[in-house]
Amino acid sequence: MVPTTQRVVWALLAGAPGAVRAQEQAAAQLWRVAATTVATPPALATGGPSAFWNPAQVFGTAGVLAGLDVIQAPTEVGASGLLATVHVRVASVGHLGLLYGRMQMHDLVRTTVSPEPQPGGIAFFAHTAGLTWARSLAGTSLGATVALHEHRLDLNESRRWTFDVGVARRLGRTLRVAAATHFLSGDGGPAARDIYGAVGYQVFRGELWEGGGEGTFELR
Repeated sequence: MVPTTQRVVWALLAGAPGAVRAQEQAAAQLWRVAATTVATPPALATGGPSAFWNPAQVFGTAGVLAGLDVIQAPTEVGASGLLATVHVRVASVGHLGLLYGRMQMHDLVRTTVSPEPQPGGIAFFAHTAGLTWARSLAGTSLGATVALHEHRLDLNESRRWTFDVGVARRLGRTLRVAAATHFLSGDGGPAARDIYGAVGYQVFRGELWEGGGEGTFELR
């Protein structure tokens, strides 16, 4: 029997209007798998590599910041990857950064009319490199990212450019709102791009018990 993840890939290829568009939609699914491993809704994610999900990040006055996230989906999915970013503060401009991300799926096997796998696996990966900008203005964080995406599924490769924007704001001490586009471009069709939005309400922040560590409870 063909594993579920493989059926999803081939269903995307069969159902999309063109091979290139199908490949880009399949690659977008890889990044959606990565998004499920983020501890918060992607729009509210914070920290250097979180610029991949929402470029509107807050870096304060730090001069140089670097971050790395390793992504490991559940074993039955068979996907893994990483996100890496470097940001530099530029006076009067904000923080400029470089980001790189890669996702890949393992154990895709080639079959024909026989249920037995054929020699040689199927390569399926997507990687992204881009420039990102973030700045805080009057309590609102703004950000934008331009990135080049390369995808490979078996012997087929494709490339496309995307331009994304994000915004985040804290309202008072307890409420956060954020939104961002993800992989926005004229290629790939609607199935290859997303729009994130989220609200976080801080219910509690303080010592969990006398003399203990500080904790935060937030509804998202």
